Amino acid sequence: MAILSITKLVRTAGDVEITVDGRKLGVVSDNATAEFDIPSGEHQLMAKLRWVGVTEFPFMATEESATSLTISDNQKLHLFPMIYLGFIVLYLNLYKEYGFWIPVYLLPIPIVLYYLYFFTLGSHKRMLVKRNG
Repeated sequence: MAILSITKLVRTAGDVEITVDGRKLGVVSDNATAEFDIPSGEHQLMAKLRWVGVTEFPFMATEESATSLTISDNQKLHLFPMIYLGFIVLYLNLYKEYGFWIPVYLLPIPIVLYYLYFFTLGSHKRMLVKRNG
């Protein structure tokens, strides 16, 4: 048997349910590490967090060394809203002087739609699973 060590760095309201090859192994809490015994060979890990969705990750487990994985937030997810907020600030400063055709109340709509996507259809992209070492 091989050892699978999973560390959860995702700060969310709930535990991540760990399933390997369709078999539920257990849960990992916030900022915690859990170890599971699994057979050696190729596996498909599924990390499920209630409303966030399922993130899949293929990995190879060997008996010689423990397989260590980390589940974390997708930090790139917040890149677009930060850049877009800068655009909104610039637009509002220019709007005072020149006036533009886009009504101010429509400016936040792209950010709302962006996050709505990651809470629904793109929920599997909110968590990242990566191999340590």
